[in-house]
Amino acid sequence: MDLRTGLTVDTADGARLHTDVVRPAGSGRYPAVLLRTPYGTGSHLREAVGWATRGWVAVLQDVRGRFSSTGAWDPWNGSEGPDGLATLRWITDQPWCDGRVIAYGGSYAAHCAVELATTAAGPAGAADDLRALVGVVACVPALSTAHTIREPTGVPRLLAHAWFWPSHGDTPLPRGPVLDAILAAEPDLLRHLPVVDLPARLGVDLPSFAGRWSTSRPQPLLSPARPGAVLPPLLCVGGQFDAYADAAVELWRAWPTADAALLFGAWSHDLGLAARPRNGDLPLAPGHRVPVGRFVAGWAESVLTRRPGRGRRWAAAVQGTDDWAWGAGDLTAEPLELPLREPVPTWFDCDPDVPHPAALGTVDVVVELARPDCSVAETSALTEDLTLLGAPRVTLAGLAATTVDGRPVAAGTALDWMIRLAVVAPDGRAVQLGHAAARTADPAVAVDLPPLAHRIPAGHRLAVGVSGHLFPVHPRDPQDGSDPLTATTLRPLRRQVGQVGLTVPRTHPGSAHGPATEAIGALT
Repeated sequence: MDLRTGLTVDTADGARLHTDVVRPAGSGRYPAVLLRTPYGTGSHLREAVGWATRGWVAVLQDVRGRFSSTGAWDPWNGSEGPDGLATLRWITDQPWCDGRVIAYGGSYAAHCAVELATTAAGPAGAADDLRALVGVVACVPALSTAHTIREPTGVPRLLAHAWFWPSHGDTPLPRGPVLDAILAAEPDLLRHLPVVDLPARLGVDLPSFAGRWSTSRPQPLLSPARPGAVLPPLLCVGGQFDAYADAAVELWRAWPTADAALLFGAWSHDLGLAARPRNGDLPLAPGHRVPVGRFVAGWAESVLTRRPGRGRRWAAAVQGTDDWAWGAGDLTAEPLELPLREPVPTWFDCDPDVPHPAALGTVDVVVELARPDCSVAETSALTEDLTLLGAPRVTLAGLAATTVDGRPVAAGTALDWMIRLAVVAPDGRAVQLGHAAARTADPAVAVDLPPLAHRIPAGHRLAVGVSGHLFPVHPRDPQDGSDPLTATTLRPLRRQVGQVGLTVPRTHPGSAHGPATEAIGALT
């Protein structure tokens, strides 16, 4: 094993990118895997050694403005594509590279890998760049600022931004988990108003904190390629317990080449095993304990030898079973509308001073659903097992609001409507499957929840809870139509939910089911 640290890659505008290289011992030319990270090359050294033991050269690089790389750290704002392209060309010029490179990474590093690929396929790239870039691996991708701090509907996320930016924003070196440390002493910290002034409350200089929320999800997701350019094969790894699970599926669907694989497993954002067991958590089936790193390496090796154009493929761990499902094309499911009972209560009081609480993960939310500030609509008990694969859709109708003393709310007042989907067991446990948010002034709205793969046993029910808040995942709604990020006052309202509809993605009877070895084999 040969480790070279402190190398630099120079960019066109003069930035110097700190780079470490781990390669197999001895002379020779090898394929390379490139991981560009804002979290320090040292934090990925163990991964790099693993790649080298399998016959790859691992190239680790601090992104611009972080750790030992010069330049300004301005995440998700356009530098990763050009910087990655400069690094790709540097790698292919090295005597130890055989001319084949895979861009690889998780979270922000997945963004770096995707940006490199789209830049290589764009006007700044060349045919030689795309010949060299033979694959892209994007794990639990954080594709843009908006993907991390806004819901697909545009509703802002509070907890994600309040954690990441004080820890990593506007600084070349991490500050550590600032929010966690202060919350331990001041649990009500995230109630601070206005939300955009939270850095002052934290005592941390974060000049770009507020402006980040002004972004929206890019449309289209990927930059157009120049004529004749074809992006390399993609492996996208999504975590069913990851807050950005929808981004993984979105990226896989948007990838324009005929070789894109989706692995959707029982992982959270750290790609470890789902969560530690907690009261109400679903058990993690033994068949879902797939080592992500080992699979990614196997996929990368298969890319070096297989023919291109294998089509769009997917494999998903089905929670509530030991099975995986897999197939070709889009996720193999059909919409099934499930009748729901009338929501109870129809009217509820929504008080921002006592906001409806969020819950993270597959936890028991029976207490949350029983709160008086939540309207719940349930199905009857299922008469047979139901396997879901994809994004459930919830429709709300008859939405209305008055002041607590019955006065009408001004027409056009936009309110946040928070939706939670849970499966209710015969013993009364209500395990959360996902949640979503919408902001609307209309009396009706349709919202897609994050994708899931889950089998609901016969005798269980599905429940949809509707509230005005899921705090602190989202900021509290001021309930006067103003921006929840800049509001300085909040008011209570009485809200109505007249009807709730639920359409779930049922797997097609012809889809393949079986053990992980067969499912993953279908991707490679």
